[in-house]
Amino acid sequence: MAKLFPTKLVLNTFQNPHHSLKSIKMNITKHLSFLLISLFIVIGCASDQSEYHSLDVPEINLEPVFVIQDSDDLMLGGISDVQIMNDGTIVVLDQRSKKLHLFDENGEFIRTGLNEGQGPGEIQFPSFQLSKTQDNKLMLFDFSQRRYSIFEVDAAQISPITDVTTTIFPNRYHLMDNGEIVVFRTSNFQVEDGVDHIMLLNSSGEVADSSMFDFSKSEFLVIQQNGNAMMSISTTHHPKNLVAFEGNKIIHAHSGTLGFTIYDINTKEVLSQVALNRPEIVYAQDERRKFIDDLVGRSGLEGVSTSQLMSQFPEFRNKVDGILYDPAGYVWLRSVEEEDAYWLIFSENGDLLAKHNGESVTRVIDGQVFSSTTDEDGAPILRVYQYSI
Repeated sequence: MAKLFPTKLVLNTFQNPHHSLKSIKMNITKHLSFLLISLFIVIGCASDQSEYHSLDVPEINLEPVFVIQDSDDLMLGGISDVQIMNDGTIVVLDQRSKKLHLFDENGEFIRTGLNEGQGPGEIQFPSFQLSKTQDNKLMLFDFSQRRYSIFEVDAAQISPITDVTTTIFPNRYHLMDNGEIVVFRTSNFQVEDGVDHIMLLNSSGEVADSSMFDFSKSEFLVIQQNGNAMMSISTTHHPKNLVAFEGNKIIHAHSGTLGFTIYDINTKEVLSQVALNRPEIVYAQDERRKFIDDLVGRSGLEGVSTSQLMSQFPEFRNKVDGILYDPAGYVWLRSVEEEDAYWLIFSENGDLLAKHNGESVTRVIDGQVFSSTTDEDGAPILRVYQYSI
């Protein structure tokens, strides 16, 4: 875009009393011509800025690899997350059954591990997420015991290494190779600092850095009775921060923007950043009203002011509601529109490469898509595909 400089139409023209009328007219004509050209440039730039980035990219190519489901040797309660260990062993977190299921690289069942209890490496209420280090350690968080449990996992066994007790409840977490734990934590109605934090815990679970990265606070509904805040609810409609981790990288997106930023955890530098220009879509008043009425009815919140809840409902729809990172070098963003949702696949540098319109995606690892669904009877299934762009 050309850089425009202000012009002074009459200053130079009339400072010299010996200018002829013809000279004056020529100068005015020249300045007016410059203004017209500048105006066309401004209009052209404004037109460029108002154009929306195209999402017209090809579908990824998916090749089915195998399916993991119930068998004589395996009974799945649910599928929350997946990781692949360095020897190729596939680990499936079954949060409902409080188990880890191990499979070989071809999807053949090996064994089930993880014990329920309060002893070393035992779990009572596991989170939905598995974190894996580059040096082959696996970690999950137990909400009930407020502790992280770290394991060594391979095809032979699941071996507890250590438990790390903490006072910090995470939204997402990531185990570094040096034993430190990176935690993403959203604010709530009781915390009024106005930001969501990415924190660093040392290997003992103590806070080493309370604000490695700060993002504008995720929004939520605050439920009040008699003027007192009782609880907060983060709905699918409210703007929020989305975070993924891999190695020494943090991949951050905001649901109100179609884009992402990649940070280096150690240096805190921005490695890559992209934001696509997409239109804002306003929520219809009747849609907002229906959601609030349904929420009050389902939650047994009779007596709560619906007008107060309506005032907290966002004006615009979210543009993104999920983020995944493939260590092969791809960022997946789940784009949401009024009646449609699909995954957009970017390079780390922000180039939009492809899209995926298929079923839900649990995790992507080195060119493989792990999709957790159910069969016609409602039993959990994990479908695994190889994808190419």
